[in-house]
Amino acid sequence: MRNMIRIYSYIILLLLLSGGLSYAQEMMVDRIVAVVGDEIILLSDVQQKLRQEMMNRQYDTGTSPQVLQRLQNEIIRGMIDDNLLTEKAAKDSIIADPRDIDQFFNERMAELKQTLKTEENFQAALVENGMTEQQLRHMFRVMAEKNVIQRMLMDRIKRRISVTPQDLEVWYEAHKDSLPSIPEQFKLSHIMIVPKASEDQKLLVKNELERILERARSGEDFAALATQYSEDPGTKDDGGDIGYFPRGVLVKEFTDVAFSLKEGEISDIVETQYGYHIIKVEGIRTRTDENGNEVKEVRARHILRTLADQDATIKQLSALRDKILSGEVTFETMATEYSEDQDSRNLGGKLDWQTQETLLQVNIPSFYIQAKKLEKGQISEPFKSNFGYHILKLDDYRPEHVLNLKEDRNQIENVLYQEKTYRELERVLAELRADTYIDVRLE
Repeated sequence: MRNMIRIYSYIILLLLLSGGLSYAQEMMVDRIVAVVGDEIILLSDVQQKLRQEMMNRQYDTGTSPQVLQRLQNEIIRGMIDDNLLTEKAAKDSIIADPRDIDQFFNERMAELKQTLKTEENFQAALVENGMTEQQLRHMFRVMAEKNVIQRMLMDRIKRRISVTPQDLEVWYEAHKDSLPSIPEQFKLSHIMIVPKASEDQKLLVKNELERILERARSGEDFAALATQYSEDPGTKDDGGDIGYFPRGVLVKEFTDVAFSLKEGEISDIVETQYGYHIIKVEGIRTRTDENGNEVKEVRARHILRTLADQDATIKQLSALRDKILSGEVTFETMATEYSEDQDSRNLGGKLDWQTQETLLQVNIPSFYIQAKKLEKGQISEPFKSNFGYHILKLDDYRPEHVLNLKEDRNQIENVLYQEKTYRELERVLAELRADTYIDVRLE
């Protein structure tokens, strides 16, 4: 349902990243493939959406024509429904608040720039795809207004939906023999602190790395030095080997130096947000991407020494834990004051219910490991994740069980609400299809 009513929130982003606009420019001359009331759907729009969905579903050029035809038909149906909803919103005199449009627009632009990491990469993507920033902003603003209007229409539809206790009982009786098993769940709170480096710590690390650099330049095996001294857990066991990478993948400070070196050359000490590095270029190559563009890539090894004072961070978290356990302060107060997780600090460090799977999805398996050790109400010792150091509190726990009304009433109510909303949306769309001129012209 969400895909049906969403108006291409990430089409431009995906096309920029994948060269999709260049791809679209190579297509055949545009033509109308469907008419919906007073609106038209162009072949180029369908092809762009098809390419996006092929990427999302990991289809390639070897996918059978029958599968791609079904996908194309699904896309056209979705685009027709989008236009129907937009026309209904206009008939219902739904007008978007300019502030909501601005918020949606600004969020999409921020997401795009964050994905591309640097202003240099952003501008390069625009040039590569033959667009100006003004054109991109116009496309995003049109998309933003359409999205906000459809969201307002959906809110009106949802206000007509209600779920009564009787509805829940009937639904549960009809589905109880086929309900899924719910994995164990953890209700967690945490305090996160990211280690900081003092000037003394920086000087100590840099001096140590200078000695390693001297050994590397005197002829010692770089891979062996990386295995022994690097603090990058992802590459040290492979002798610091990062593999081949193009510009725009790694942080700018690292990339700029790596691409300035000749094959076999070793850099001076490079500082990035991760610490101090020594970089050795093992290979340089040029490959042709899927759009026929030549892309330069560098293969590098590196030795990383982190700058942060980890011991001081552990001591700070231990002190906070002791104060909480003594009853002097609450976990929530300390999280609000000290936690550097901006998403949870104003909630007293509280997180939504988590499973092992959800914790793995956000790359914090250490949370699951720690949560399994705790009883309800207990607080962990300080531990490290990929984002910093934490103390973790287990607020509540639900063991694995089959979905049921007693323990999962809210979850079942939400499922039923979504089902009723989907049925109401389908009813509205059916009426719109019956009352609107629709002509699909794609053979």
